[in-house]
Amino acid sequence: FYNKARVRRGSAFARAGRFCAPAVKVLAFGLWMILFSGSAFAQEPPCERIERMNVSVAVQPDASVRVTEQITVQACRDQIKRGIFRMLPEKGLSGYEVLSVRRNGRPEPYRVRNLSEGLMVYIGDENTILSRGLQNYEISYRAFDVVRFQPDFDELYWNVTGNEWQFPIEHASVRVTLPAGAAIVPQGISLYTGYQNESGPAAARADGNLFFVTTRPLAPGEGFTVSAAFAKGVVQQPSRWEKYERAWKKYRPFL
Repeated sequence: FYNKARVRRGSAFARAGRFCAPAVKVLAFGLWMILFSGSAFAQEPPCERIERMNVSVAVQPDASVRVTEQITVQACRDQIKRGIFRMLPEKGLSGYEVLSVRRNGRPEPYRVRNLSEGLMVYIGDENTILSRGLQNYEISYRAFDVVRFQPDFDELYWNVTGNEWQFPIEHASVRVTLPAGAAIVPQGISLYTGYQNESGPAAARADGNLFFVTTRPLAPGEGFTVSAAFAKGVVQQPSRWEKYERAWKKYRPFL
């Protein structure tokens, strides 16, 4: 910054030089720290994640629902090696019936196990390691005694994604179909996101029909729930005997 041979010792310029050099070093060090911290703490999205979870829920006149879940996952052979598992929560229902499971358009091996917290569906072939990249799963099933019969309306209350995923969900959607003649009551739609028992606002109605989407990615353990209240008289309330029969089939393995 200056030539020491030509600057008289003790001059004002020399004193300024002695203070300037350390300041420049401090400034350079600070810039280096900013650049380093930016690169060190920048977080890349996790390799394994759920890119999309698009769900259709069709309410049946017998108070059951038929559900189809289209789940696109990014597999990196870390936790997703041979397949995925889907926990279908118990939620006070009378049970599930898995209709089909497919991967990339073809039937995929699966097995189910009744647990106290719900039905666990294990999907994949234990002898086959998945290739890295996107894998498209489709799970179709029925759930029984889903509709809630309130004094003034009937209600579909459905956790679209579940809260058991260990991976983030980039985007989720659900399309609800009601039986012919069913009409949504005024202010009959409620949407919830977040962890168990939370009611976050990160979802919206996407069109004039019963189609709903998340408005931000969901973290591991977060879920997306829809409540649709509709006029009574379209869905038939199951008898006590029908509920008892289904409950017996559900809990018999634990006896």
